[in-house]
Formats: sequence, structure tokens, C-alpha cells
Amino acid sequence: MNAVLKYLAFVGILAAAFYAAATLDLSGGRLPRSAQPGGIIAGKTAASTSPSLSGKPSHLLGGLQGHAVVDFSTTGNLTAVAVGDTIKLWRLPDENPLIEIDAGDNFQLLALKFIPAKGLLAAGGATADGAGGIRLFEITSGKITLQLEEPEPVTSLDLHPGGGFLLATARRYLKVIDIKDGAAVALLPKDSPVSRGWFYGGGSEVLLSASLAVVDVNTQKQLSGLDSVPPLMSRKSGSSGRVSWLTAEGIATQAAPNGTKELFPLQLKGVIAFDIAPGGSWGLFLQDDRKLVARDFAAAKDAGTVLLPTPAVDVSIAPDGNSAAVAMVSGDVAIYDIGSKNRIRNLRFRAAQLLQSTGEKLSGLLAGFRK
Repeated sequence: MNAVLKYLAFVGILAAAFYAAATLDLSGGRLPRSAQPGGIIAGKTAASTSPSLSGKPSHLLGGLQGHAVVDFSTTGNLTAVAVGDTIKLWRLPDENPLIEIDAGDNFQLLALKFIPAKGLLAAGGATADGAGGIRLFEITSGKITLQLEEPEPVTSLDLHPGGGFLLATARRYLKVIDIKDGAAVALLPKDSPVSRGWFYGGGSEVLLSASLAVVDVNTQKQLSGLDSVPPLMSRKSGSSGRVSWLTAEGIATQAAPNGTKELFPLQLKGVIAFDIAPGGSWGLFLQDDRKLVARDFAAAKDAGTVLLPTPAVDVSIAPDGNSAAVAMVSGDVAIYDIGSKNRIRNLRFRAAQLLQSTGEKLSGLLAGFRK
């Protein structure tokens, strides 16, 4: 019995240390900037206005080979990664996938979009015959709930702010689809084969990424655009509705639909992908496929630079602003922490694992003594 008591004492001390570390105020007694007024985005707490970017990835989501597509859920702390015909879902910091979904041998996944309110994940892609389609999967089971065929590959998906419609981008058209039954609500023209469509103006309008032109969904009439000059690159960030675009002068960003457009000077050469934090005060820029740069717009300076171990193709900031997913050419997705919140989450997860393991070992010891 003495061995059991000593083991319990050791575990108690260790668990207390874990708990203390997990609840420690890392801001030095002051509220972190993310907890101050103005830091709340879509019910989540955004990360610090001046990002602290981890030098190495905290997690590596692997097991897939090819060009990865990534999306985050605003509920449940879920990360989805699709490569080829396979989708994997993680709830970090657990590096064991929750579920693996097979989209079909003849379906090449090109787009992902969580539908949190309905517990679904939408996937767009191409079929072997050069056509396309959309699949809706249950997050918990991977079961297909809706399958739609399209004459062209679906390269992008966007969720309506109300959660009931999807905007699918194909090469020659945009289609608004009712999630409930898959019915086509509207068919809209595109301004360019490479342009993507995003819901704008509360969902009654669509923004075209190549020209930043705004189209009324009901009348299909083109309204005033966001800029008179086509962007070098554009992005709609997560679920915040923030639209950002690169210009010759720098980065322009606007919170849709009625936010004020802001322009920040930027002289990063070789940018191939970027994303802007929910609050719009900083962004991450993938430069020449091997360098990840965090740019603090208010301070007009770089807040951190990470040299990537392998070439990358895209970067996406999570809706809470506390991490970023970097999609590597290999198909792996590296998660980089921003600020300290994920470190605290990791400690709590490890503490929970320790307590579970302790319970199992204690049960085994007690069973041995009973014998």
C-alpha cells in the first residue's frame, strides 16, 4: 500500500504543477491585449494585436500527400485537411485524427468549408471525367448527406453569413446553393476564369476576387467595386467577413460589409499567399515559399519571421487568431502558434492525459492488491 500512496503523492504534485502552468497569467499581471475591449470577433477572442509567432510548428498534420486544402471550424476547435480524395479532421492539440473521410476514388478535393451550425463539412472538387461536384459530410460520422454533380470542377466554397447557403465557384460560373436540399438559388457570371466568389454585403451580394467587383445576387447587376484597380492578390479571411487585397502600395483590408477600408504600406517581395487576422491589425505573408512573415500593420514593421523547413503553398489563420496552418508542398500541414493561448491549451490537454493515465494505472494497482 505504501507504493500506492507514494505514487499518488507523486502524481498529485505533478498534476498540480501542470495545473499551475496551465492557469498561469503569462501577461505579467495585466490583461492580454486579446482580452481588452475590441478583441472579440464572432464570439471568439482574437489573438494579440502584435503577434508572437512560434519559431517551430507545434503540430504537424501528416499522412497525406499532395496539395492540401485547409479549413477551420468556428465551433469545436476542428481543423480539416483534404488531399486527393481523403479528408482528415483533427481537434488539436490531439494529433490523432478524429475521423478520416473517403470522398470517393474518382473525386479530387479542391475546396473545404465547415458548416458549424449543421455539423457538416462541405467539399468541392473535380471528377475523373473533368466535371465537378459538391459533397456534404456529417462531421461526426463522415456520412454523405448530400451529393451534387456540376458540369465543371468546383474550386472554391463560401458559406453564407446566415449558414443556410453555399456559394460554389466553377471556372465559368458561380452558383448559390441551398444547403437544405441542394437547390440552385442563383447562377452568376464570373469576371475571370481564376476569380473566386465570396458572399458580401450580409449575403445579398457576391464579391469577385479577381476584380473586387460586387454583384447583386437577386438582380445579377454589378455594383460599385472595392477598388478601381484590380488586386495583385485577394483573400477573404475565415468567418469574419474581412476582405483584404495586395496592391502596388501595400495591403488593403476592409471588414465586410460596412467597415472602413484601410491601406497599410507593405514592401514584401515574392508574396505567394497571405491571410489577415480577424481584427485586421496584422497578417501573415508566405514569401518565396520558404519564409513566413508576421506583419504588424499598426507598427508598420515585421513582428516575426520563420524560415520554413520545406516549401509551402498557402497559409490560413484560425478564426480565433491563435494559430495558423501552413500547407506544405508535400501535403503536410504545419500549425504555428500565435501568442500563448495554445500553449496553455496544450498543457491542459497533457494534464488531462496524465490524469486519465493515472486513473488507469491506479485501477491496475488496486486490482493487483485485491488479488
